[in-house]
Amino acid sequence: RFTVGISVPIIKNNRPIGVAGVDIELTALQEQMQEMASGKNMSVILIGADGTIISHPDKLKIAKNISEIGFPEKELDGIENAIKTGDSHQIIAPSPFSGELSYILFHPVKINATDSSWSLCTIVPTVLVSDKVRGITLKVAFSSLIGLIILAVSTWFVARSITRPILRIGECLKRFAA
Repeated sequence: RFTVGISVPIIKNNRPIGVAGVDIELTALQEQMQEMASGKNMSVILIGADGTIISHPDKLKIAKNISEIGFPEKELDGIENAIKTGDSHQIIAPSPFSGELSYILFHPVKINATDSSWSLCTIVPTVLVSDKVRGITLKVAFSSLIGLIILAVSTWFVARSITRPILRIGECLKRFAA
């Protein structure tokens, strides 16, 4: 079983007097992480500050280094640096799961009272995001078209209501002139 130990110093009067620690079994965390991504066509990985995989959909990848699970070689330096420094990082690259072009986002997860941080990696296929954007774009385009049609009809009615009396006055003036 994979466990993670977290410890913090106990300080009294600005002097360390001991250490408090806890070991966390990651089975429950692993289940929660995968439940978070289930049914959403995305994957979630939790990575320790040293690059160790803490949670992964494939249990055989847990406790391996991030460099061993299939991220593109050319992106590894940037990924590892962001994880070590606790920074966010994002790439568009083939998913290490499906090979499908994906948005791969790394976001730091700070652990209270420690200088260390983990990184939450979320992998979402670009086609999933593109389909949603395409749907929104079509709705906006259709709404705009309806709006333009309503504007054109309204403009025609207003223009007609203004020009009709002017045309009538012109006809009356022609009759007086004749």
